[in-house]
Amino acid sequence: MPEISRRHARRCLTAAGLGIAIAGPVHANNGLNLIGFSGESVGMAGANVAIARDAGALNTNPAGLALHRAPRLDQYIATAFAREMRHADAFGNDTAVDNRSVTVGNGGFIAPLPGTPVTLGLGLFAQGGAGTVLKDLRTPFGTTDQLMSLVGFAKITPAIAWQVSPDLQLGASLAATMGRAKQKVFPGTSAFNATNPAASFFGVEMKDLQAQAFGWRLGALWRATPTITIGASYIDKMNLPFRDGSAQVNYTAIGLGSVTYRNARVEGLALPRQVDVGLAWQLSDRTLWSFQVTRNFWGDALRTQTTTLSDPDHPLAPASIQSTNTLGWKNQWVYATGVSHRISDAVTLYAGYNYGRNPTPLDHISPLLAAIGERHYTGGIAWKFAGGWTLQATIEYLATKRITYTNPELPFGADTRATVGYTALGIGLGKAW
Repeated sequence: MPEISRRHARRCLTAAGLGIAIAGPVHANNGLNLIGFSGESVGMAGANVAIARDAGALNTNPAGLALHRAPRLDQYIATAFAREMRHADAFGNDTAVDNRSVTVGNGGFIAPLPGTPVTLGLGLFAQGGAGTVLKDLRTPFGTTDQLMSLVGFAKITPAIAWQVSPDLQLGASLAATMGRAKQKVFPGTSAFNATNPAASFFGVEMKDLQAQAFGWRLGALWRATPTITIGASYIDKMNLPFRDGSAQVNYTAIGLGSVTYRNARVEGLALPRQVDVGLAWQLSDRTLWSFQVTRNFWGDALRTQTTTLSDPDHPLAPASIQSTNTLGWKNQWVYATGVSHRISDAVTLYAGYNYGRNPTPLDHISPLLAAIGERHYTGGIAWKFAGGWTLQATIEYLATKRITYTNPELPFGADTRATVGYTALGIGLGKAW
């Protein structure tokens, strides 16, 4: 295989690698993080670090578990529907995503230890999921092809909390996170340009990539006054290298056909360090207001990414191909505020607003990693029933965001356009004993 083709195989890996970090643009929120993990959390737009009235606290502020002196079980499921999820570029494409919806689910159980100030908990949470599928795209190489990136993260979270005093609770949780990913970047395209070899391109399909990682979170709740509670939490950076996958590279244009690389990996990805500080104010017997500030350190988590393929099944193919590309994400401030108002002993209403500025620089955005949404409006309702049951319904509206960008590492030309906007409906069911 000519050395020039080896270099331009690396070029297509650069395009492929840019999408693997995605947690799902159909349901991506504050960068790659969901804004909430329970009915009340989503209904109040993620302003939850100072509130711990359900098992969602396992994944927001484990200190809140100590407030529960009886067992509790909570389940929450939400489906996001794409209103405007589009990619447009200089080659005449103006295409909506093919996967128009995605569903995620979360749940947890809380159990106090009798006769002690200690509460234990265990949760299973979707940290992110789904992705982007764009079909029938015109490529710069005269073909019609597709882009696809599908990734899912699941997190198992055991936690412990301690009631230090009537006004102070502390907590800690572990996070065993597992991820799976697959991706296609113009897999049916193979173009070798003998006049201008730099314009060559070989399509890539990667599958069965897996990631495992462990992390931890610390949390605290302090009742400063009878009506004001202050909460804080910290979660450490969690590296998520994707490994143990395989890839096919389309070398048809140089006579090698489709070559399978039996070892594919993507490294340099991580979920960020995160600091949350919030305040919950019981304005009256019926009304609670909450405010939260979050700092996501994306700049340390998504800087550069290295994709490596090795162990090909064709003797003339390069033994390995490696490409490093820049993600260059910026640290992000997120502001969330929410209100809950109990209109009767059985019914509570929620409303909230969440703003997190787009952390992705314009020259590194990809249609597979367009986490550009910023403004979220939420609402919800909860009904309490006999026997300790609670039913919740929520709505989350991500306001439409459009941007124009030019990423020199991708084959889409100048002034590529991305549009993101979705509506998510959720339902939760809880049981307190």
